[in-house]
Amino acid sequence: MAEHDKNAQGSLPPVGGEETQPEWKLALEYVKENPTKVAGGIGFVLLCVAIGGLYSLKNMADDEKVTTEYAAALNTEDAELRSAALKEVADSGTRWSVEALYLTAETAIEAKSYDEARTAFEQVLAQHGDSDYAPMAADGLAFLDENEGKLEEALAGYTKVFETWDDTVTGRRQLLNMARVEEALGKHAEAVAHYQQQVEVFPESSVAGKAQVALDRLKTSMPELFPEEEADSEEAMTEAAPAEEAPAEEATAEAAPAEAAPAEEAPAEAAPAEEAPAEAAPAEAAPAEEAPAEEAPAEEAPAEAAPAEEAPAEAAPAEAAPAEAPAE
Repeated sequence: MAEHDKNAQGSLPPVGGEETQPEWKLALEYVKENPTKVAGGIGFVLLCVAIGGLYSLKNMADDEKVTTEYAAALNTEDAELRSAALKEVADSGTRWSVEALYLTAETAIEAKSYDEARTAFEQVLAQHGDSDYAPMAADGLAFLDENEGKLEEALAGYTKVFETWDDTVTGRRQLLNMARVEEALGKHAEAVAHYQQQVEVFPESSVAGKAQVALDRLKTSMPELFPEEEADSEEAMTEAAPAEEAPAEEATAEAAPAEAAPAEEAPAEAAPAEEAPAEAAPAEAAPAEEAPAEEAPAEEAPAEAAPAEEAPAEAAPAEAAPAEAPAE
């Protein structure tokens, strides 16, 4: 029974009534049946590959050519000729187009062709608004306005760059430009605020250093713009005044005993001066008694009294004069 079932299962036809063939066999049969179509398809694919390769080669050749022209343009010393060469590179549609277009504007400013520079900056914003050169082009337009004396337009332009591209280096350095224009417009309070903000937003940069220089200058010329610093200065002076007076009082208190000390010691020094005549008296009296016997000792007596004190020795002849009178 089991053997019968096995033979029965092995004799079942495949699903669909036909035996399934591998895909490669089916493809081979299709090629045999349609050789023209297959050859045409293969030829089309090869043609596309060839065209793509040629286009890629052409682009590489064009890019190499434009790169060479770009390098030559940058090395041109004359600003007008350099600007014209850069403009050709900008119109080439290659990877150098955006950069060359921006540099065309910068070179035009160098050549004092301000209208051409404005046109190039505007093209950068219109055609490449998402590129890294967009904020720099907007900054260039604001600079042209400032250069032409359009200070309000320049201030608006610098402010737009700061607010739109605040995450870029160009955006972060606009506070200095804004403050400079505000100072020129007489808006000194706003200028001080933006100078201070520039130092905080972009510390340890060249623009922060310039902003600090401007703040120091305004502190000297317009100290009223810095009320907080003036208040701190006054408080410091007020606190310093008692501190200066205290040492003066202490010095006076310490000096008083120093002056009194010599006054107390003065009697002690004067005492020997009073005793000196007392000791000298006997020395003067002895020669007075011996004077009648011999005149020589009377004259030598003052010499012996001299070592005791010179002052009494000089006084001795005045006292010895009566002693010599009887000898005559």
